[in-house]
Amino acid sequence: NLGATQERLTETRFAQPALFVVEYALARLWMKWGIRPTAMLGHSVGEYVAATLAGVFGIEDALAIIAERGRLVQQSPRGAMLAVALCEAEIHAKLDGELDIAAVNDSDSCVVSGPIDAIEDVEQKLRAERVACQRLRTSHAFHSSTMDALLNDFGRYVASKPAAAPNIPYILNVNGEWADPMVAPTPAYWVRHLRGAVRFTDGLRLVLQQGPAILMEVGPGQTLSRLARRHTSITADHIVLASQPEAGSPLSGWEFLLKSLGELWLYGAKVDWEGFHDPEKPRRVRLPSYPFERRSHWIEKRKIAAEPELQASRGRLDIADWCLVPYWKPTPIPIPAVPNSSPGASLLFADSCGLAQTVAEHLRATGERCATVEAGERFQQVDADHYRIDPRRPENYVRLLRKLLDSGLFPERILHLWNVTDLDLQEFSLERFERAQCYALHSLLYLAQAIGHAFTGEEIRIAVISSAMQTVMGGDGLYPEKATIAGVCRVIPQEYANISCRSIDVVFKVGDGLDRLATAVIEEARSPAKETAVAYRRGLRWVQAYQRMHLPSHENAPVLRTSGCYLITGGLGGIGLTLASYVARSLRRKWSS
Repeated sequence: NLGATQERLTETRFAQPALFVVEYALARLWMKWGIRPTAMLGHSVGEYVAATLAGVFGIEDALAIIAERGRLVQQSPRGAMLAVALCEAEIHAKLDGELDIAAVNDSDSCVVSGPIDAIEDVEQKLRAERVACQRLRTSHAFHSSTMDALLNDFGRYVASKPAAAPNIPYILNVNGEWADPMVAPTPAYWVRHLRGAVRFTDGLRLVLQQGPAILMEVGPGQTLSRLARRHTSITADHIVLASQPEAGSPLSGWEFLLKSLGELWLYGAKVDWEGFHDPEKPRRVRLPSYPFERRSHWIEKRKIAAEPELQASRGRLDIADWCLVPYWKPTPIPIPAVPNSSPGASLLFADSCGLAQTVAEHLRATGERCATVEAGERFQQVDADHYRIDPRRPENYVRLLRKLLDSGLFPERILHLWNVTDLDLQEFSLERFERAQCYALHSLLYLAQAIGHAFTGEEIRIAVISSAMQTVMGGDGLYPEKATIAGVCRVIPQEYANISCRSIDVVFKVGDGLDRLATAVIEEARSPAKETAVAYRRGLRWVQAYQRMHLPSHENAPVLRTSGCYLITGGLGGIGLTLASYVARSLRRKWSS
């Protein structure tokens, strides 16, 4: 009975041995395939796996210790654990004597452990302060004072089992340092390990600071992989992989394992293919000895004389046809042939005029998940789906995407509304220009780089919504400093194949009803349309297009007028003096300098 089995796995006495067995078996499988660890880092029970692989315990003794640990914990008072999006110092100030920090998983993420009523109290207080927190699915309060009563019994049991110094380096949870051969085998250490906090982020930092490395998570799920990807010390030289898929993945565990093996091989890991195929003995198969004649049969392209672009392939295109003039034409938004039943998540860079807030309300009303991010002085997770970042710091964008990836809110589409501003007709200034570039050009570049650094090859659509940037109907393009948006929207898809980018320009007055405009923005962001520049004016959708302009040749027309007056700057320089001499000879005029 699957339901009964899943229910039993919530009990510590079953969950801990099961977790140990899965992790140990996966690790041994990787080692059989030639993937042997240079160093290891475990999380709580995972450190027992690392210690066993390193030879501190034999496998039978390790299983016995884990089973006894689970049995003793099962007999302790029930408790609860709460993941909190605060750094260690911030959460420590909010705890009373009943609660302990059980794990420091990230620079701004900790797990609190203790009695159920105390956890409920602190959870209520944190939610009132709009601090993101989530209860963990567990029956007991690990790494807390509720473990104190069983420490002596557990220490005596560990002392009854033989232990040795580790022969593979691994990192201790209690201090985030390399395992000391004199400390790791002692019962006192494993008692401290049961009671103390898991300092995973410190251990991970130590691993990452060693230099380029491949980090492979061994065990069910990808929790530790996510923690590694968002760690402040990770760089482009670190590759993070997992052994098993997330829940709900279309891949089976075996398929995902083979996919990870292929990625390891791709990154240069030496795979033991004999070990991989064992017990089967594969052999080479000869190809058929077919006598290839090596004759090519090319299909010539048809020539369409009516297309002026193709005439350039047969010779020089007439220079009179080189010019294209941009113009705007009213075009209805295309309707998808098949509506998307699973619209995915959206990320909104929220403006101060209220348009993003209205868009978010509309999205959530249709059941779509979305997160919002505001410009601030530093990175901050305000709520589960509300963030602030410093737009001037590229690492804030990377950190934001990692948080969204961890919470299951990684966006399928991004609506960037930081360039939706109130009408400000003050005199143009350098400060105004630089502020616009911070929220436009630089923000979009940092965002694209973060997506590229991120982690995923999934297609992402960015809709950049601006106000009064384009001149569509004459006199409506009031913010020339925003024009850099148009360029970056064209360049980003050329640099990142999985990103499409569209500029959507609107005009409105603060105080106007935003529902209709928000609906248009959502439809545009969801649309499969290919246009890169769109504008909305007076309820109509306009698309930027280009019209070829024929400029007649003036080859025989005089360039210089006899009675003309010409000013040549830099006239005594090399080019200027040559040009001045030519004009003087042509017109027989005298020059003054």
